[in-house]
Amino acid sequence: MDTSVAAFRKLDADNDGRISALEAAENPRIAAAFTMADKDKDGYLSEEEFHSMGSAARSDTAASPRTAISRRQDRMSRVDIAATSDAPPQKH
Repeated sequence: MDTSVAAFRKLDADNDGRISALEAAENPRIAAAFTMADKDKDGYLSEEEFHSMGSAARSDTAASPRTAISRRQDRMSRVDIAATSDAPPQKH
């Protein structure tokens, strides 16, 4: 997620130094994270709140590969168990 100064200025269409929810709607990823990023709950993202979104995204990305691998291993374990079971397959 681009949270650079240039990205902030591009989204701040009215140049008031903050990003409204309407302005954030121009970027689906920013819009999706808007409520969580608006720490002071004033309905706007300050430049600091906007830049913090990039830090949070980098932290989430760093954790994601391990989580994805764990999920994949968990699914594979269930498949292995189902494949070796003598019980008939369950209907959904």
